[in-house]
Order: sequence, then structure tokens, then C-alpha cells
Amino acid sequence: MTIRLRLTLLFTALVSVLLAGFAIVVFVLLSVERARDFDALLSSRALLAGIVALEKNEVDSALHAATVQRFERSALPEEQIAVYSSHGEAVFISDSLQNTPFKKRLSPLDAPLRQARMGTSVWSSETPDAEVSFLTFGVHIRALYTPYDDENERFVVVIRAFDRDGVQTEADTAWILLISVLSSVVLVFGIGWIFAGRMLRPVEGMTRLAEEISAKDLATRLPEGNGRDELAHLARAFNAMFVRLEQAFVAKKQFVAHASHEIRTPLTSMIGEIGVALSQQRSEVEYRETLDSVLSVALQMRQMASDLLHLARVESGTSAQEFSPCELDEIVLAAVETIQETYPKSHLQTTIDLEDNDESYTMRGNAEILRLVVVNVLDNAVKYSPPTSLVIINLHRAGKYFSLEVSDSGCGIPSEEQSKVFDPFYRSDRTREIAGTGVGLAFVARAVQIHGGEVRLASVEGRGTTVAIILPEA
Repeated sequence: MTIRLRLTLLFTALVSVLLAGFAIVVFVLLSVERARDFDALLSSRALLAGIVALEKNEVDSALHAATVQRFERSALPEEQIAVYSSHGEAVFISDSLQNTPFKKRLSPLDAPLRQARMGTSVWSSETPDAEVSFLTFGVHIRALYTPYDDENERFVVVIRAFDRDGVQTEADTAWILLISVLSSVVLVFGIGWIFAGRMLRPVEGMTRLAEEISAKDLATRLPEGNGRDELAHLARAFNAMFVRLEQAFVAKKQFVAHASHEIRTPLTSMIGEIGVALSQQRSEVEYRETLDSVLSVALQMRQMASDLLHLARVESGTSAQEFSPCELDEIVLAAVETIQETYPKSHLQTTIDLEDNDESYTMRGNAEILRLVVVNVLDNAVKYSPPTSLVIINLHRAGKYFSLEVSDSGCGIPSEEQSKVFDPFYRSDRTREIAGTGVGLAFVARAVQIHGGEVRLASVEGRGTTVAIILPEA
């Protein structure tokens, strides 16, 4: 089921419930008002019946004749009237009861009669099976027992009638309301379908546009409409995702291009060296020189492969799944030891601000990845500094963060290149003669990022560079 259909059905159901409730309320109010009007009509008829039956000798004959005439003209459908004395004897019956069986005498124990004799009007809805009914047609009848006082005697007027017009009006009203509600439901469904289609039209447009976007056309963006509603927020979220995808595809292309170039160059060098060595008979010394050169290139390629594996590992995010509590100070000392083994003549000065708390440098992360981060930063500091220069390492706490600063006195980085050194395979033309892969700092930046930290770079050309790694505590 589509969202458009679900919205339409939900809207239709809601409006249908409201319309049905309104129709029921209207019908109930109409029925109550009809019953009230009919009861008032029965009361007036009962009063006229008392006058006609009991006031014949007490009022002017002409007035009484006019009253009788009006009484007969205004008879109700299926009307039956009887007047009983205080003893329960019938003193008047309407013409409609002349040829029908009825009670000519009511027992004083009859509840309606007893209440009417006490001055209380009694209403009831009766059928032919009712105890005091003398009607023979099978419809619900409204009956009234009401007292009528005449010459110190209390009579009881009993009137029964069927509100045929009111019942027909109720039936007609019920049909009208039913047809109106059903027609309104159909109309509301149509309006809801059109309205839902209009509301979802931007979504359909976004869907079509998104389907047209491919890896070769990630620069396309979804329209954000008025920029204020939920659809605009959705479009902005998709556009932000497309930006990230575009950046990822561009980075992937650059990565593949740079990796291909960086791998092809040493391979070409190796093939050239071997080709030259095999082109003619060489001495043992020359062969050894060739093998040494090939070995150097192979070691460089192995280092590049290792750096690429490390970068791919942090880029995939699997390293973040291996986080556990680790000691940053121990990681730094292990990295310093590794660099000293690699560069025995290097001069490293390590300062770690210690606190009373033995766990002052405890953080949550991947210890091996963090060690490689420190090793890469120290490796660059040593490689790009004069052989006898000092590399200063300072680890200290900065609030809820740890700060590791590595400072060297090397050649420094020009200001226009400082924003590029963390790009994969970027290497300055001034330092291409120094062995390296151009992947180390890219790995450092990404690894620190997945640990929730940041890398800060401060460098002055010709005076040295300081790399600060900021990491959150556990």
C-alpha cells in the first residue's frame, strides 16, 4: 500500500467518523424534538377531549359545537381516546373505539390510573401486547394518562396515537443523512487522494531526480522547496549525503590514481634495474649493486603497502569496533622506542606530565592504531630534520583531553602546502628525495578522527614543525 493511499484512507476514515458522529447527533436531536412536539400535541388533544366529553352542559352550545368540530378535524393518525371516571368507568370513548374491544372499566389498581388520579400525568409507549392497551394495530403507540378535574370529580383522560408523520420524517431524515454521509465519504476520499498527491508530489520529484543521479553525476542536488518544511529538511539531508558521497568518490578516484602512480614508479624502477643487469654479463659487484637497489625499492613498496593497509583499516571504520581502555603514555613510550630502533642516531626528548593518579592517561581506543599514529608523526619529525637535531615530545592533560605535541627543527612546511599534507599521497616537491609514501599523515588524521580527536599543525618554513594530537579521555 502506497503512502498516498494510506494518507487518503486515514483522512477519509477520520472525516467519516466525524460525519457519522454528526449525523447521529442530528438524528437523535431530531427524534427527541419530534417526541417532545408529539407529547405536547397529545396533551392538547387530551385537554380538548376533556372539554368535549365533560363540558357539554357547562359552556355555550355554539362554543362547544365549535370545539367539537375543531377536535374532530385535528384528530391524530390512529388516535383513540377514552375518559374514565374516578371509579374507573368509561364515560366517553372516541368513534375509533366504537367497534373494537377495549376496557370499559379500569381497575383502581391499574398503575397509570392510580397515578393519574393522584394528579400526575403518565406517559408510555405501548404495543398491542401491553397490559392496558386496547389498540389492535402492531405499531408502537404513544399513550398519555392525564387527570382532568370537573365539578369536584377527577376524571382520567387516556389518549393513544401514532405519530405517523413524525416517524416518516425520521425515516426520511435517516435516509438523507445516510446518503449524505456516504456521498461525503466518497467526496472526501477523492479530495484526500488529490490532496495527498499534491503533498507527495515533491517527494516523487525528489525520487525521480535521485534515481537519475549516478556515480558519474553526483554533483546534482535535490531542490529544497521553500526551505522551511519537513521536505526541505529531507532534501537538505539527501544533499548533504550526496556531498559526502561525491567527496568519497573523488577521494577514491584520487586514491586509486595516486596509488597506481606510486606503485608503478618503483615497479618501473625495479624492472629497469633488472633489465639493465640482464642486458649483458655483469660482475658480481655490479649484480650486488643491482640487487641492493631492487631490495631498497621493494622495501619501499612494502612500507607503502603497509601504510595503505593501515589507511584502509581506519577508513573502513573497523578499528572503532576494537576500542578498549588503553594507556596513552605507554603507547607514546612504545612508539618512541620503535623510532629509536629505526633511527639509532635520532635525538628524542620525551616529557610526560605525571599526576598522582596512576590512570591519568587512560583513554578508550585502539592501542595499536594509536601507536602507529605516534610512530608516523615521530617518523616524519626525524626524517625531515637535520641528523643531529632534537625532536621534542610532550604529553600532558588539557582539561578533559590529552595533548601530545611533537616538535622538530626541520625544514618546515610552506603555508600554502599545510592544508594538503593530510591528503593521501601528497608530497612536496622539496622533499621528494626523502624516502616516503605520502600516506602517513593521511592515516594519522583519519585515525585521530575516529578516536574523537583532532590534529593541529603549526609550521614555519626553515624553522620546524609542531604537530599536536588532541584526544578525549575515557
